[in-house]
Amino acid sequence: ILRTENEMVITVRPSRDPTAPADQSGTISHFFHEEARNNFCVQLDGRVVNIYVIGINERQNVSQTGGVIESVRNAATANLGYYLGIQKGVWNEFCANFLRTDEEKAENKD
Repeated sequence: ILRTENEMVITVRPSRDPTAPADQSGTISHFFHEEARNNFCVQLDGRVVNIYVIGINERQNVSQTGGVIESVRNAATANLGYYLGIQKGVWNEFCANFLRTDEEKAENKD
């Protein structure tokens, strides 16, 4: 976590499945390679709060998986998600939902 007076950045990375048996602890359960990072940035600009996500080293994870099927799934998810703009849309929606009040979230369910 990086923090200044008006900004906070939380960095996350893919990891192994913590619910998996210990003998599989090296397997990364994510479609991005273990070197990928996502920075979740929250800024305060006067009375306005902004949030955005920055992806770093986002390469497909096809070598540290549980097998061929997972490797193919990861390649498809990483590549199609990028080329079709799905990933960007997911992060935009995540950020928008993060800033919504409970009342706004309830209104959108109707």
